[in-house]
Amino acid sequence: MKKILIVDDEPDITEILSIILTEEGYEVKTLNTAAHIQYEIDDFKPALILLDVKIWELDGRLVAKEIRDLEKNKALKICLVTGSFPNEEIKGLTIKSFDAYIMKPFNIIDILEMVAQLFEH
Repeated sequence: MKKILIVDDEPDITEILSIILTEEGYEVKTLNTAAHIQYEIDDFKPALILLDVKIWELDGRLVAKEIRDLEKNKALKICLVTGSFPNEEIKGLTIKSFDAYIMKPFNIIDILEMVAQLFEH
């Protein structure tokens, strides 16, 4: 079963995504903080992380970079979830430590298609 770790400081978002993705056959774990994310990655061993860009006081883009900087995480797929940054700003990032992004508010179909595409590649 494909595993997805959802990290968002909004419990409603993590709950909705968890329900949707679980119904689609994914194994899902949620976090409302990125404080111990590497421990959770090591323990849960997700293939994909849905990571909010703004998690309390942390910048999800930097969290994604820290995750990717570790050799053991190179194959891990990361999708940023954001309502904070315009598409142009995300697209314009020169250092991409993520594989995809999706804007809030999101469409359920868009999330499912994006997740399926990330697992195909």
